[in-house]
Amino acid sequence: SSGGGGGGGGLGAQFFPHANGMVSRLNSATAVALTDDSPPDTMDYTSAMEKLHTLLPIFVQTYQYNTANIAAILRHRALHPPSAKDIKAVEQHLIPQFVHLANVNSGDDNINAEMCVYCAYSFPAVVLLLGKDGWKKPNGETGPLKECFFLLINGTNGDVVPLPVKRCLASSLHTVAHILGSSMISESDFLKVFEEQFLRDEDETVRLNVIRNLASFLSLLPGNVRKSYLPIIHEIVMGDAVLGASKRRSVTNPAILNWRQRDVVAQSLPHIILLFPALDVHAYLWPIIQMLLKDSVSLVREDVEWSIPILLRNYANGVVERDVEDAWCNDASSEVTEWLNQTLLVSEEEGR
Repeated sequence: SSGGGGGGGGLGAQFFPHANGMVSRLNSATAVALTDDSPPDTMDYTSAMEKLHTLLPIFVQTYQYNTANIAAILRHRALHPPSAKDIKAVEQHLIPQFVHLANVNSGDDNINAEMCVYCAYSFPAVVLLLGKDGWKKPNGETGPLKECFFLLINGTNGDVVPLPVKRCLASSLHTVAHILGSSMISESDFLKVFEEQFLRDEDETVRLNVIRNLASFLSLLPGNVRKSYLPIIHEIVMGDAVLGASKRRSVTNPAILNWRQRDVVAQSLPHIILLFPALDVHAYLWPIIQMLLKDSVSLVREDVEWSIPILLRNYANGVVERDVEDAWCNDASSEVTEWLNQTLLVSEEEGR
């Protein structure tokens, strides 16, 4: 299985695996109906599930809201496409000027950078307008928007790409990926940019913007391609750029450095866990969770705690999907609970 732990019902069902039983107890009338072998009231079930979802942390609700929004926009685009006449007019008269913004040479570096930022900010909307044909023509030729994207991210004539451009593109990369679809973003040149220019970028904000929407981007990749990025993600997150930075101090912030980036990782983990098989989650994501659970910032610890039920559910789903044996699931789950007891509960009691 390429999904590993993706079961029906979405993330809410992963947090509340016994929701059906809970719903029946939340409403006595439903409980009576169930004993009479009659179907429960759909509205009661829906309202109870909605109530359960409100108990999820804000960052989970926000992710689900944003994902639903992107899906709704793409459905509307598919049902109400622009006319061929309008698309042709845009391609002839507007797109050349738009692409030129990514390569403008006004003689003033500040103006050049500003034009690139305008181009990067508008890029997802223009991709949505032209669709996949704007990225790659039906005959296989490179489209103007692909040319524009690589001009923005690589610069021209060895020029340094302005940070606001990279930060803007990093924020919208997952949106562009959803518009283009799995096949186009799985091409080697796009994936190379994703890893080298975004995921491994030296700028913290660029990395943060990518990590914040990492699950959304990874969900589009074929299972084998997605799986190949898990060791890379583990390496980057566990390295000095992210979690390793918690051991360093700075002059302006002597207490702690880089905690917001670590918190973004903590908030992203529940959705990332759902994308991978149990063995890979145990090998690459469980160590990250352990590090974050020991973080010196309380908010980071609180946010990563939401990954624990997802982690254990992922292990159990591995048995259902026959990725792992029962014995492995029991051992891995025991490892988690014993570690939590020894590392967190015992140390907390000793500190009192």
